[in-house]
Formats: sequence, structure tokens, C-alpha cells
Amino acid sequence: MISELLAPWRTAKHTVKPGAFFISLTSVEAPLPYTVKVHQRRKRLAIEIHQGEVVVKAPPLCTQELVETFLNQQQHWLKDRLTIAATKPSFIREYKNGEPIWFMGKPLELKVVKTHQTSWHYLPDQNTLMISLSGRVKNRDIQVRQQLHQFYLNKAKQYLPTLLKLCEEKTSLSSTALEFKFYQWRWGCCYNNGKIILNPLLMAAPESAIECVIIHELCHRKHMNHSKQFWQLNAEFCDECGQTKNWLKAHHDEVYLPTPK
Repeated sequence: MISELLAPWRTAKHTVKPGAFFISLTSVEAPLPYTVKVHQRRKRLAIEIHQGEVVVKAPPLCTQELVETFLNQQQHWLKDRLTIAATKPSFIREYKNGEPIWFMGKPLELKVVKTHQTSWHYLPDQNTLMISLSGRVKNRDIQVRQQLHQFYLNKAKQYLPTLLKLCEEKTSLSSTALEFKFYQWRWGCCYNNGKIILNPLLMAAPESAIECVIIHELCHRKHMNHSKQFWQLNAEFCDECGQTKNWLKAHHDEVYLPTPK
């Protein structure tokens, strides 16, 4: 859940520092805790709510005053979203049998078994992803997470290079290299040199959503921003950005693989 605002911070002398803060808002009874994260490449302020926690993403030269002004301006939006988050049951990944493991837009059932060797096995006929753990494994959940990462990375390497080439032909835009990296919230990125990085967890999404993300990154080969011209170009090749954004947001907690506690 995001709300954004353009802000004139470029001449700021006292920039905001990352960390945890509190703010008093008239629409919220108690002081509201929030976390500030500073991103070097950001050009806009943004608010996100993750499992009831408020996170403000700020550009490097933004001031604390602008952050607080932004929060005050968005306090009714914040109240509504926090109320929804408080009543909505959240999924917590525990790496237990029966949990959903999303693949190509459909949930697989996670099944963890003990055997002589640690590995993963995709069983499409049973709609199951089986993780086999060696009896010598000490930290079970960490090993399960590692095997899930291997599953997604393997499938991404098999599938995404071909889909990228198809999208390049469709858009007449080309990349210079493709790499993979696991992110918590980012699904892909494109660098000035033409290299595209995709999150292997994209393999959890429907094919149409994966294609939408790839086209989005390819459009950055012409516009390295999110300007009006960028979105016009993006719309020429993909009309499912809204559906993709909604799917990725709605399923994030079931797709993301957090570090076991």
C-alpha cells in the first residue's frame, strides 16, 4: 500500500536520517510509530504499510520536516489502511508442511520430508513441492528456505531468458545482460548500461504478470524514470499493469521467503 508525493527537497540542508520515529496525528489516537528508509535513487516520498507497520521511503536529500508534513497530509489515508491491516488476517511464513508455495500463479503444497540428501522435487501431478532434508541438518527452517530459493532460481534460469527475448522482440527494446537477485519488495530493475535484474520469486506469479514486469524494465531502456512518456510507452505493450500490481501486492506475504527467526 503506497501513497506518493513530489517534494522540493533538492536544496535541503538538514536531511532526514534513517531510523524509527513517532508522530502525533489528529486522526490517530496514540503517537504513530514509523520507520524511515533512505534510498539513494528515489526521487519521491512514499508511504508503505507492511503487516501494520508504517514505512516512509525518502530520497537522500529529503528533510524530516517534509516527512512529517507528508504524514500529516496523508493521515486519513494512513488511518484507513491501518484499520484494514488490523482486521485483515496476515500470512506468516513458518516453512511448515501444507503451506502454499506459489508457482506460475498457482499454489503448490509444501511438503518437507527427511531423507539421506537435501534437495527439492517439483511434483506437478501432485501439485506439490517436496523438500527433502538430510537427517544431519541442524537448522531445518533455514535449509527449507535455501531449497525454496534454489527451486525459484532454477525455474527462473530455465524460463525467464526465453521470455525476455520474446518481450524484446515485442517491444523492439533490448537488454545487454540478465541477472537474478532475490529482493524483498522489488521485482526487477534496469540499469543505465542495459543490464536487467529480475527477482526469481517472479516465478510465483502468473505468466501475464511476469511478462508485464519484464516489459516494464525494458521500457526503462528508453526512459530511465517513471515519467508520463515512460508510462505511455509501457501502455503500448502491456495493458495489465493494474492487475499485475494488485496480484503482486495481494500475494506478497505468501510469496516472499523471510529469514527464519
